[in-house]
Amino acid sequence: MKIEGPVFTVMTPFKEKGAIDYACLRKYLHQIYDAGGRIFYVTAYSSRFSVMSRMEIRKLNGYVTNYVHGIIDNQAIVIVSDPIHCSTEVSLNFAKQKHADAISLIYGERYYSNEAIYAHYEYINNRVNIPIVIHLTPLISGITGQLMNWPIVLVDELVKLDNVIAIKEDSKDDDYTEKVIRIVDDRLPIILSGGGKRRWMGYKTKADILRTDLEDFINRAVALEVDGVSLESCFLPSFDSAYLSEIKGMLDEHNLDRVYAWGHPDGLEGGKNEKAYEEMIQHIEFADAIGAKVMRVVGSSLMFRFEPHGPQIEALSRMFSDAVKVAEPHGIKLADENHIDFDADEMLTLINNVNSPNFGINFDTGNFLRVLDDPIQGMEKLAKHVFATHIKDLKPQKSVPVNEWFFFSSTPIGEGLVDNRKLAQILKDNGYEGFLAVEIDFLHPDYNNDEDMAVADSIKELKRIASMLE
Repeated sequence: MKIEGPVFTVMTPFKEKGAIDYACLRKYLHQIYDAGGRIFYVTAYSSRFSVMSRMEIRKLNGYVTNYVHGIIDNQAIVIVSDPIHCSTEVSLNFAKQKHADAISLIYGERYYSNEAIYAHYEYINNRVNIPIVIHLTPLISGITGQLMNWPIVLVDELVKLDNVIAIKEDSKDDDYTEKVIRIVDDRLPIILSGGGKRRWMGYKTKADILRTDLEDFINRAVALEVDGVSLESCFLPSFDSAYLSEIKGMLDEHNLDRVYAWGHPDGLEGGKNEKAYEEMIQHIEFADAIGAKVMRVVGSSLMFRFEPHGPQIEALSRMFSDAVKVAEPHGIKLADENHIDFDADEMLTLINNVNSPNFGINFDTGNFLRVLDDPIQGMEKLAKHVFATHIKDLKPQKSVPVNEWFFFSSTPIGEGLVDNRKLAQILKDNGYEGFLAVEIDFLHPDYNNDEDMAVADSIKELKRIASMLE
């Protein structure tokens, strides 16, 4: 099933005493079809679920499905929905309703954590075969009581679930909508809601955006007079040889050192994803094509930090031991990032298990703090194995639960808790040959979402730190 083109909401007509007017509903369904509509969407809000009982909602879902498929067109697509406020088991029960082509699932509980919402959708996903549309209506924070949009990192994880086929983006916030489009649109259709949808009709594809963004990124790096850049493969619009050669030419022209970064956001998923391993091996050639001598890789991530670490390290040791044999003929070193998963001792165990001069760490100065491991102590253990860096600075965000990864949010270098000068000195003392790469992930709200300013200030501070190293 493919969702493409306009999606028509089924507006529920009512009789004077509150019963659903099914005669009027039939006329409306025909009117949609006669106007060219082929996707019918019984949706929680516009179909007025808030004034219906669950029995009435179930009957409406079934009636629209059966009438469209049985009378109008059995090739048309019907999407039904679960109630606005209900338990996971009730949502699952609605998802098992027969005959509909897809179920739109809304999250009616308050927001407390990404993990709680992910668990809700994962539970249903693993127990049904029906395609799922995730309805991104604004959430109420269980901490502040304020309305909030869905965390983008959560959306990025949810679209990976097997049965998820589309996103309904219902924030009516153009800036947020654009963020969702940029992270989702090459994977799934996005159903937009509310007024002003016409502005998105000419929206550029992700490949077009990324191509322009990469050129702008390199030009901005040159303007900031940096020594090198780390290029995330997930932001490259193409991996054909001609385009990669073009990237190499741009970097060579400006004499920029480079790290090729693969694996955002979950990489090898703690050693469980063999398909991702095959992809990583393929990207070694792409790293070589742009002239990179270091390839950042991701073995695990925050999504797996509460799963047992021993089996993950064992599986990753095997994977990386095989991978370095592929990288070595290309003259490429693999640098596994501490990705809010393992502490310094665990990273050292992994490095020792692989036992290769071509395998080390992409040392993220902030991510050790996020797992409550001291970055300085970690650097003292790992400095001789560091092939690349992500230099972060962090400070707490008071409105965020402590167990959220972005409780420690990014600041410009020098304005947070991380002693990056001492970290840089340890690197120099141990003969580090790479560059210090600024990374801003979740910028602290004190900085008004001005990432460019944060990066520029961070580069200025890192240059100052470099000039003071002994």
